[in-house]
Amino acid sequence: MAAGPTRAPLPSPLADAQRRFDRWRRRCPAGTRIPPELWSLAVELAQEHGVSRTARALGLGHKPLRQHLMAVADGAPGGLQKGTGFVEVRWPEPVGSARCTLELGDSDGVRLRVELQGAETSEIEAVARALWSVAR
Repeated sequence: MAAGPTRAPLPSPLADAQRRFDRWRRRCPAGTRIPPELWSLAVELAQEHGVSRTARALGLGHKPLRQHLMAVADGAPGGLQKGTGFVEVRWPEPVGSARCTLELGDSDGVRLRVELQGAETSEIEAVARALWSVAR
């Protein structure tokens, strides 16, 4: 009976990061968000060693790591930072009195809430699309 393929040992930077992630996981309760400094480390390693290999070594989902990597490529410092807080976008003075609250969410827990007053329907859609693409 032939044995399965053997995997090459992890490069030193990946092995070191794996130990850091393991220490963090032992200290924090399940469901705790990964801190930004660990995401930054994972993104840096994914740039050098690839998303799949890095995600596997660090016990991360392929999709979230890829999203963080893409955010860095798009110019966001440190990748995606979920829950970064409130961002105010200045809008021209409202013309009408119509008010709209738009709330978006996804299965990863990313939430976006936009409150607009006096905006046209087409403007609301454009704002939501632009902000949602940045939030993700």
